[in-house]
Amino acid sequence: MVYTPSLAPLTATATVSVPAYETITSILNSAATHLATLTPQLATATEQATTRSLQQVVINEMATMSYYSILEELATATDPELIATLQPQAAQASAVAKEVFDNSAFFHGNYPSLGGNAALLTIFIIFLICHVVFSGMTKQWWFGTCWVMGLILEVIGYGGRVAAHYTVTEFNPYVIQLVCLTIAPSFLLAGIYYTLAQLTVVMGPKFSMLKPMQYSSVFILFDLIAIIIQAVGGASAALNLSDFTSSRPGANIMVGGLAFQVFSMSLFQFFWYNFLWRCYKERKYNGGAGFNPDYDQIRQGKYFIHLLVAISAAVLLIYVRSIYRLIELCEGFAGTLATVEIYFMILEALMTALASLILTVVYPRFVYGRKSCIVVKKGINLKFGKKKCMKCTGKNVEEDDSSDDNNNSGSVSTYNTVNDVGANGNKNGYPVLSNVEGNKNSDNRGSTLDEKNSNNAV
Repeated sequence: MVYTPSLAPLTATATVSVPAYETITSILNSAATHLATLTPQLATATEQATTRSLQQVVINEMATMSYYSILEELATATDPELIATLQPQAAQASAVAKEVFDNSAFFHGNYPSLGGNAALLTIFIIFLICHVVFSGMTKQWWFGTCWVMGLILEVIGYGGRVAAHYTVTEFNPYVIQLVCLTIAPSFLLAGIYYTLAQLTVVMGPKFSMLKPMQYSSVFILFDLIAIIIQAVGGASAALNLSDFTSSRPGANIMVGGLAFQVFSMSLFQFFWYNFLWRCYKERKYNGGAGFNPDYDQIRQGKYFIHLLVAISAAVLLIYVRSIYRLIELCEGFAGTLATVEIYFMILEALMTALASLILTVVYPRFVYGRKSCIVVKKGINLKFGKKKCMKCTGKNVEEDDSSDDNNNSGSVSTYNTVNDVGANGNKNGYPVLSNVEGNKNSDNRGSTLDEKNSNNAV
């Protein structure tokens, strides 16, 4: 057992408050008993990690006994001169005991706030419940899954900080909160990246520097790389901490992962704000005539502009948080940013909580409309719910699952993805609503298809 000094470091001239004599003797007896059991263990230890761990505990116990032995004398002293002599000695012993404890404890001996971290734990549990429910209601699986995974890590991380409040010398709570809270926002970003692909289709691919699915493919890949690098770095740092060796190599790996994440977020914001600027100019000078006409109903929604602002704000908040984490890990686990909790609360907890709040209130699928259908190029259909969905025109339209089957009788309305220039002249592959007539002008086309099929059969 390691005892936390009851007093903060004091100057040599400060007056030490002496606790009850019974308290002093109880702590001294417990420390002496524990020290007696540790000595033979230390003498027979062979593993380096075990030896270093036992040595640290022994040093803590010896500092504790030195401090409380002086307090025991003070508690029974009656001579004013003796009391005056013992007071500065007790102050110095208190400072030494506190320094020894801080050097051996996580967070440099600063206990995480129970109230603040418990409140954050509750808040993220509420966000998690909301996103689980919303994901099930809207069938927006990619965005929902990414955010649920990210929020689960946030909940686990703050649970670790609550546990660490009760003991800053325990290894597991510290590592749990470190790894989970470092990685969690990467999953939140993955959901946001996919949303940009949807918005590119809604506004029109010609306003974007990248094709819709390139946003998802490129930036989600970047995000995955950042997650893997940070996870490897966190595991390495945790292993080093458990072995009482330097955690700097693992921290450096985590710095690399965070630096890569900051780079990818910077690149994403460049494309995002360029996209918004082009859309703004189109709306200002052309009244939005060049926007994708298939999604007028979504763009005219009451909260569509709010969604664009919400995504911008959420990305910016997570961006600030990532820069803070990058600087924090560059300083090291014993640096000011890592050990003074006010920085963590403002630059980590507040930033992530606000981003989560924004995209919980302005949930993308609710803004689009639960019955809307967004079709992204390359045949990836972000279709939710039942077979029939609500087109921007407000009509129920049934999607035709049979691609290249134009010989069906009757007239069927179907969504087509036009790769280059579609039948109606639209470019860049955004979806168009076309009317396919089964028997009209099909004689020549039918004979041609028959000839091709015959040749393929041969």
